[in-house]
Parts: sequence; C-alpha cells; structure tokens
Amino acid sequence: MTIGLYVSWLYNGPMEQIILLTGPRGIGKTTACQDLAIAARSKGLSLGGVIAPACYDEKGRKIGSDIIALANDQRKHLAVIDRANPHGRTIGSYRFDENVLAWAQEQVISDLRSPLDMVIIDEIGRLEMLQNKGFAAALDILSHADTRQALLVVRQSVLTWTQDHLRDVATTTIHMNEANRHLTVSMILDTSLFA
Repeated sequence: MTIGLYVSWLYNGPMEQIILLTGPRGIGKTTACQDLAIAARSKGLSLGGVIAPACYDEKGRKIGSDIIALANDQRKHLAVIDRANPHGRTIGSYRFDENVLAWAQEQVISDLRSPLDMVIIDEIGRLEMLQNKGFAAALDILSHADTRQALLVVRQSVLTWTQDHLRDVATTTIHMNEANRHLTVSMILDTSLFA
C-alpha cells in the first residue's frame, strides 16, 4: 500500500534525481527537511541548499521566516508577515528582504554547481511562479547541476507549475499529509539515491 507517494520518471539528465515534497501549509515540510538534514549528515552525506523555518512571536503567532544555508549553517531573517502595509508586500502578506533573498539564491546556485550529495530548496512558491524571483533561476539549472540529487519543497498551489517547469528531468513527488507526516523523512530517504 502506498501512502501519498506518486512517482513520475521522465528524463535522466546529469542531475540524478529531483524529489518534490509537497503538502498543506503547516504540515511540517520544513521540519521534515531539518530532520532529513540531520539524518543525511549522520550518514556522512554532503548537503547544500537552504531551509526556511518560520519565526513566531511570544504568543506563538507566525511573524515571518528565516533562511538557513545548509552548507555553513548561516542563518538570516528572510521575510516578515506585514498585514498592515499591503503596498510593501512581495507576495501575499509576506515582505521579503531582497538582499537576503539574493544571498539565498546565490547559496543555492553555488551548491547546485558543487558535487554535493543533495541540495534542499525550501521552498518553491508563488514568488517563483508569479514573479520569476526567489529560486526561479535555480529551477532553470537543475537539469545540469553537479549535485547528485535535489529536494524541493513545493507549495501545493504551484505543484503543477513546478512539475511542468521540470518536465525534462526525472522527478519523484512525495505528498505529505496527516497520515504520513511522521514517515516523511523515511520516505525521502527510501526514495533517494541513498536508500
């Protein structure tokens, strides 16, 4: 029995494998990436890319997100939720720090050009689809990246767009949900080249 795992093999270019991790907001995709990074490093695997954990205020309300470069664990403040100033927004209620966004993109592209075992990109969303910003440039070089495999966290609302954008490369899509969220890291490891 398969729980939320759908595989689509299209083309096998220099990048050996791309895993798309998708699921509803708040299901734990970024937490799964953090756990995956710990598990991969414990196996001696080399990692790059970025993860974007949420930031919360003292009352537990989400107020934005940081971004962490996995190659060196450098952490920067990426975005704030700004509901009061709709004119300063980049996407929805998020106002991004353009300098940090550029830094994160440089990190990802540099890592994709390195012979790493895996690069994680958290996340592909409306910023890429609607404005061709964020990690859009990284998507364009995935097929000829020097990294063995990539894991892309993809918002459900842009999954079809992302799959279409990557139609010339092999992708595996893992749909994270309540039933399989505790199995997600194992599913990724089982699906990856390191199984």
